[in-house]
Amino acid sequence: MSNELWRHSATELAELIRKKDVSSREVVESHLNRIEAVNPAVSVPMGVHDGLPLGVQVYADRWREDLCLAAAQLIEDEVGLICPIDPVT
Repeated sequence: MSNELWRHSATELAELIRKKDVSSREVVESHLNRIEAVNPAVSVPMGVHDGLPLGVQVYADRWREDLCLAAAQLIEDEVGLICPIDPVT
């Protein structure tokens, strides 16, 4: 059931949570999984801090990949291209 929780109304979800049929975590995970499945996204590397990669993830409405790519371009124009780490050293 939890994989399709995103289909329920807020009122239905509140009732399911109140009755402990599902957890609020399951509801949020269902919605995030749906967003990931149908909405375009792009990741923009921003650098490395303390040995960990930094980046920005941009999401847009369904069928609007153009907005993701335009936002990524604006970020890269402002920040500059990140030089990859030399794999030899």
